[in-house]
Amino acid sequence: MKNGQQIAKENAAKLEAWLDAHHAELPVLPDGSLNKSAIARLAGLDRQIFTTNPAAKEVLARYGAPSSRPHQHGDEQASEILRQKDAEIGRLRDLLAKRELELSKLRQEVQTARQYKAMHETMIETMRHVKPPPGGAA
Repeated sequence: MKNGQQIAKENAAKLEAWLDAHHAELPVLPDGSLNKSAIARLAGLDRQIFTTNPAAKEVLARYGAPSSRPHQHGDEQASEILRQKDAEIGRLRDLLAKRELELSKLRQEVQTARQYKAMHETMIETMRHVKPPPGGAA
């Protein structure tokens, strides 16, 4: 049977392995700090590990340090990223509007083509049923 210290070490090792595997996509809170509840849940651990297990706290502190987290940016960098994303969204909206206009024109062309096809088929059908005039006049 394992004692509490052995379980604590295993849990800290499990946490560290999970953090190593997912360090690029760690869940964060709006203030930029790590979301401990989400990390514990995703790693398959109890949320209390961060209050009761000093080794787990140390592991999380290493991953939560600003220098080790590349997704934390200063205000200027964040503003620049937002501007870039807004520009990209605007470009994509313009492209979407252009494609919707093209689609509308293509749908109109298909509808016109279907009408001509129906007219053509009607003409072919009616020509087959037209009887030649009496007397064999050509």
